[in-house]
Amino acid sequence: MVLALPCAMVISTSALAASPPGEYGGLEEIVVTAEKRESTVQATPIAMTALSAGDLTGENITSIQDLVGAIPGISLRTAGPGQTEYEMRGLASSGGSVATVGFYIDETPLSASAVALNGRTVIDADLYDLNRTEILRGPQGTLYGAGSMGGTIKLVTNPPKLHALEGSAYVDASQTTGGSTNGRGSLMLNIPIGDIASLRFVTTGKYISGWIHRYVVAPGQFPFPTNFGNCGVYSCSRGDVQDATVAKDISNSNIERFISSRASLLVQPSDALSITGSFMYQRIDADGYNNFQAPPNREAIYQPYDIKEPYYDSFHMWSLKVSYDMSFANLTSASSYWKRDVYQSTDSTEALQNIFNYTAFVPNLYEDNDTTWQLAQELRLTSRVKETSSGWAACTIRTCTRAMSQRIRPLGCKHPGLSLR
Repeated sequence: MVLALPCAMVISTSALAASPPGEYGGLEEIVVTAEKRESTVQATPIAMTALSAGDLTGENITSIQDLVGAIPGISLRTAGPGQTEYEMRGLASSGGSVATVGFYIDETPLSASAVALNGRTVIDADLYDLNRTEILRGPQGTLYGAGSMGGTIKLVTNPPKLHALEGSAYVDASQTTGGSTNGRGSLMLNIPIGDIASLRFVTTGKYISGWIHRYVVAPGQFPFPTNFGNCGVYSCSRGDVQDATVAKDISNSNIERFISSRASLLVQPSDALSITGSFMYQRIDADGYNNFQAPPNREAIYQPYDIKEPYYDSFHMWSLKVSYDMSFANLTSASSYWKRDVYQSTDSTEALQNIFNYTAFVPNLYEDNDTTWQLAQELRLTSRVKETSSGWAACTIRTCTRAMSQRIRPLGCKHPGLSLR
């Protein structure tokens, strides 16, 4: 549906490179934390795929959808921005709302509870200035909980760097067939604060052109179903909307605007103690959904009235990680809180007409507001065991996780003269 012709420019004062290959051209070593401890991909005894920052840049992977296309064994279902479900190893949760693939940013789990409207969908996180991505094939319930039966997707951001002033920027543009020009810009700044602290700030803005036409049929010209009068009892076939007189043509009706910012503050008063506080904000504003109607199987939707179907997705996240090295073991506390507000709207004019066999089309707009918040606390004690060949290795001996969530969902169905709450 979309053909993009990318044109990119990168300006960077600090290269985000992965660990270099071995001296004799060996395999690249990527440090991962799949088992809640630092290790390399080669030394981690689980089925996983890790992509470093250099891999993401080299393959032009800028979104989770790009990442899924580059990793075998992952599939997705999406209705547009912020409405994507991920599956791994063919394990789906079609009978419920609990996700089968865990989704993490650093130490924070982002999979919502089963009571949330978007329980199986996660945010469309931006991948700029990531240290690496870790794709763990399931089941991963032992370390990541019941929501990781199929596997886990973990995004690891670059931490603030002490004593280093650096920055990078990225700009690209593309053209959508049937739409218009797309644009994206990202910026990263790492600012040291004295000798024991540093602040890292990352922001991204995107404009994605739509390609779907929204046709508003002339008043009184929208066709009734072919077997009008029986739709409430039997299934009915849609009328020939392509032959109806179009009064208004709204092109690019599914335009998306995206903004994301995150900031991390590292305070390290000693080599043994480090404290990292992070904040992330992301918002998606879409004029419509990335789907079209069948029939007529064109990249368009047909409506009896000019009713927009906007979608908004706002996300806030706060996290605090404290790590203390006690020489014989490492104690880590990871606390996080996030809140997600999602507003969806659907033009239900034609659907209600077919259900109740109205003799005329009455404008109806169905609205759904979903607010979900989740609090998680993990306390992890990692002891050290001496190995003869590779030095010190870590072994997690206790993990405690506590998560809570709340959902607030007011429902609405509105049209002139009727309000249902």
